[in-house]
Amino acid sequence: DPTLLKEPIRQYYHSRSNLPMVQDDDWMRDSDDDEKEESWLRYMSEALLDEFEDVENEEKVFLKLWNAHIRSHTLISDQSIPQRCLDFLRAHPKNVLKGLRTPFLYHCINLWDFRVLSSNHIELLMGEYDRIMT
Repeated sequence: DPTLLKEPIRQYYHSRSNLPMVQDDDWMRDSDDDEKEESWLRYMSEALLDEFEDVENEEKVFLKLWNAHIRSHTLISDQSIPQRCLDFLRAHPKNVLKGLRTPFLYHCINLWDFRVLSSNHIELLMGEYDRIMT
């Protein structure tokens, strides 16, 4: 199971108690800073995406899935994005990802434009997408 990018080991502290957070204690899901995903937030986000007339339906489907995936992770740094992309692919079954290759590739290229993904990451991610789909 190759890891695209290994995150550095850092010490994080709870926002209110200032106590060290331990990774084994579900630290990423148990901070008071977490904004719990409310159903209204997801609804509004999806409704706003649906209002775009110049965006293909497949792109909207992908963006809804991507946004839900990213919201499920409390702490996200630029350097964790390659791994989050890989996690996204592995978290969704083949029937959900079907037809989303092009929107996923466009998304990867956009992340490359912002220097969050390298061309090697894109190659690995697209290879993983193709492996899942076979």
